[in-house]
Amino acid sequence: MDECVETPEICGPNSNCNNTAGSYNCSCMSGYNVTDPNLPINNSNPCRDIYECFDTSSVCGPNALCHNYNGSYLCSCWAGYDVIDGNPVSNSNPCIDVDECNKTLEICGPNSICNNTAGSYNCSCWSGYNVTDPNLPINNSNPCREMDECVETPGVCGPNSNCNNTDGSYNCSCMSGYNVTDPNLPINNSNPCRDIYECFDPSSVCGPNALCHNYNGSYLCSCWVGYDVIDGNSVSKSNPCIDVDECNKTAEICGPNSICNNTAGSYNCSCWSGYIVTDPNLPINNSNPCREMDECVETPGVCGPNSNCNNTAGSYNCSCMSGYNVTDPNLPINNSNPCRDIYECFDPPSVCGPNSLCHNYNGSYLCSCWVGYDVIDGNSVSKSNPCIDVDECNKTAEICGPNSICNNTAGSYNCSCWSGYIVTDPNLPINNSNPCREMDECVETPEICGPNSNCNNTAGSYNCSCMSGYNVTDPNLPINNSNPCRDIYECFDPPSVCGPNALCHNYNGSYLCSCWVGYDVIDGNSVSNSNPCIGMSSLDFFRCYIK
Repeated sequence: MDECVETPEICGPNSNCNNTAGSYNCSCMSGYNVTDPNLPINNSNPCRDIYECFDTSSVCGPNALCHNYNGSYLCSCWAGYDVIDGNPVSNSNPCIDVDECNKTLEICGPNSICNNTAGSYNCSCWSGYNVTDPNLPINNSNPCREMDECVETPGVCGPNSNCNNTDGSYNCSCMSGYNVTDPNLPINNSNPCRDIYECFDPSSVCGPNALCHNYNGSYLCSCWVGYDVIDGNSVSKSNPCIDVDECNKTAEICGPNSICNNTAGSYNCSCWSGYIVTDPNLPINNSNPCREMDECVETPGVCGPNSNCNNTAGSYNCSCMSGYNVTDPNLPINNSNPCRDIYECFDPPSVCGPNSLCHNYNGSYLCSCWVGYDVIDGNSVSKSNPCIDVDECNKTAEICGPNSICNNTAGSYNCSCWSGYIVTDPNLPINNSNPCREMDECVETPEICGPNSNCNNTAGSYNCSCMSGYNVTDPNLPINNSNPCRDIYECFDPPSVCGPNALCHNYNGSYLCSCWVGYDVIDGNSVSNSNPCIGMSSLDFFRCYIK
């Protein structure tokens, strides 16, 4: 069987099939390699293109492009490069730079410079020449032409200058009244012509008392306000400005009731004492003259606070209002030396009398009694009508309410409850609204009699007694916590309490008797002096006797 014929694709794409006796073998076409060389060539392990362009320089040499194709490749030179002998590009026939400037004479056209570069070239115009169309490259069709810098670059010399075109160049000069910034450098925008500042020292140009106005390329002199030249010609150092005496030149320049004072270059007007300019926002003159001034009306605070102002012809005088004195009586009354309040309350008793308050007011004072004091006749408080203590306990009956004692004090009073009574609300003062009430000391102060006692409440008081089995510590003092009831020690002499042959056990408020061992009472009742303990033999005899 010829597998290569009967199964044409048996070796896969890009392969050669060779039939052999009873079999076949596969090989890759030129420019192809099997995918996996460890396996046989077939559709599952086909021949694929060898990528010769993986390292261009090792295949095509320097300055070249490598183009890969199925089963082959092609080398070509970069733009501006070519092979020497015209054969195909390869590692052994490499691409080298083409020198366009030597290869093609006049490639840049006339008036130009050609500069060869690696793989290319560039053109530039000679100094003083420009390309015809700057939007296109320099060449014979778009050549360099002579340039009139003064026309084509109007600001080439910078401001305030004159430009003169020459063959292939130009020169610059400064206009009249201007100098170049740095005379060691050529005139241009970076080193322009600048104005000569003639006004640097006005007096050396225009003379004294003058203004020098600098302009581009020139200057102008003028006199200061209040100054003028003598002859009316232009101001200069030889025709200087002198002061104008306005007070002599124009009579009554300041108007009536005024004083004119000439100053250097001007004058000033002031009103006579006691006169004021009609409109203070305008200068004093005939149209705005000085008039007689009512200082009291026009300057309301001229005398300062708390004063009276009296206008006089050309002046005024000041006096203090009632209740005020001038601060310094040696100086005139004004805002700097004002009338100030007379402080009548400096020593209240000397003004208002004892037990009173003195309230000072601007220009006056007021007296009032202390709380708990009043005047007798109801008139104003004074030294002659002094404040005396009010006896509230007599003035207002029952002021403290029932079951209480009222005690008058200087300027006040105090309330206290009768003995055995207590105020209803101890947080409030005692009065009719918060009266004294009868107090059950036994309830409100449970421990008032001390321990082991009985408390018995009485009207307005209470009494204490000791419980059975207790006696007061000191019978000469009342029973209380400081003199409490204490236990009576009944067992001090046991036979006198329990009888013979007995033990006495003391307890708080009581005691207990018991017979000695071998003794007992006859009737089985409690052991006592009247029911004594007897011996057991006597007891048996007594019981038999009874039977």
